[in-house]
Amino acid sequence: MIVDSIRSSIAKWLYQCLHGEVANICRELEVTDFLTKEQIEQYQFRKLKRLLYYSNYVPYYRELYNAYGIQTDDIKDFSDYKKIPILTKSAIRLNQDKLISVLKMKSKAVRTSGSTGEPITILKDINSRNIELALVRRFEKLMGIELGDKTLSIWGGLEMSTRGKIVKKIKNYLYNRELFNNYDINTNNIDRLIVNHGVNKYKYIRGYATSLALIAQALRRKDRKFCPYSNLKAISASVEKLLSTDRQIIEDVFGKILYDQYGCGEVNSIAFECPHHNGLHHSFEHSYIEVLDLKGRESDSGRLIITNLDNLVFPLIRYENGDLINLSSQECSCGRKSMLISSIKGRTFDYIEGINGSVVHGGFFDDLLLESNANVEQIQFVQDTARSICVRYVGGTDMSVDAMAFIESKIKGQLGSEMQIHFRKVEFINVEDNGKRKLVKKTL
Repeated sequence: MIVDSIRSSIAKWLYQCLHGEVANICRELEVTDFLTKEQIEQYQFRKLKRLLYYSNYVPYYRELYNAYGIQTDDIKDFSDYKKIPILTKSAIRLNQDKLISVLKMKSKAVRTSGSTGEPITILKDINSRNIELALVRRFEKLMGIELGDKTLSIWGGLEMSTRGKIVKKIKNYLYNRELFNNYDINTNNIDRLIVNHGVNKYKYIRGYATSLALIAQALRRKDRKFCPYSNLKAISASVEKLLSTDRQIIEDVFGKILYDQYGCGEVNSIAFECPHHNGLHHSFEHSYIEVLDLKGRESDSGRLIITNLDNLVFPLIRYENGDLINLSSQECSCGRKSMLISSIKGRTFDYIEGINGSVVHGGFFDDLLLESNANVEQIQFVQDTARSICVRYVGGTDMSVDAMAFIESKIKGQLGSEMQIHFRKVEFINVEDNGKRKLVKKTL
């Protein structure tokens, strides 16, 4: 207990030294967390007006406003704001320099993972980054996690300079945090991770959703479940979509301590799950979101259009990040009035095309896997030709004939009876270059 107290004090001291302004933002977030819907709208519009004012100092937006006859002073409500054209990834790539404010602001370059194709690089000002950190701290507090709690982070790790490695190692030691490179996880070392790191000594585990599921599967194979008095307080999944089947296996092994979160490199800290587990609460303090169907109409299900309300150096106004989401019409039982995201369906490009002309999103395969009761550890649906899909899976045993028949029947029913479905058992499904594992993939 004394050691834990010392580690916690060291972590809080270091955090205050590195992120002193974040503490002030955290206090503000305690107040905004339970605003009414009307107060939320007023809060967001005040921030939006500030963002629009600063966007006039950005060459790209000056040209855009002139072309469309838009005066930011004339924007009186959100319906006026929605007259601003949507910002696409291709527009960012073509206008990289013109999207930077002419005002001198302290900022840092951020490179996205490139899940939807070629990565893009943007700038983030210090205030925007601080708010993202504060929202993460609010999330950690919701889970009962304090600074200095023993943490295992399963994260993507790129090559760093010797100095960078030393600095990172020192910071992780002071924060009482251990790292395991997500890119190194495979069937050969997953057991070593569990044994060497002693999963049960941690209070908090965070990382890629599929890697957390792999750990849970390995523990279940060993017939090891955690007792109610385990040290582990919470597990949080991030970076990639949390599949229903992954949630099921993680909660089966660890209990109901799994929390999902959602963000993207361009606009981090978009939404977080609270202890009532009714969906993900939108972090309205940091962003404004719209959902549009394929025809551009407002909807509860469709393309995410997001505005970063805080990044003044590189404004992202009505930015389409390539994700599909579903909004919930319900209010969370926790009492918060923030918008609830019921599910992140995935990327807009995660589709498989059927021989019958149907186009089916990857979310269909997530639901299909859950219904099939297929006893597999990993799975991937790969469209290798226009008329064939290879179902690649990892498991201790072969997939059952019934599960195969069910999956094949549902796919053919959706994509056409002439589709050829092949099942292939493999040792491991590799991650992509960005460290994520794809449920749906095209190689044709």
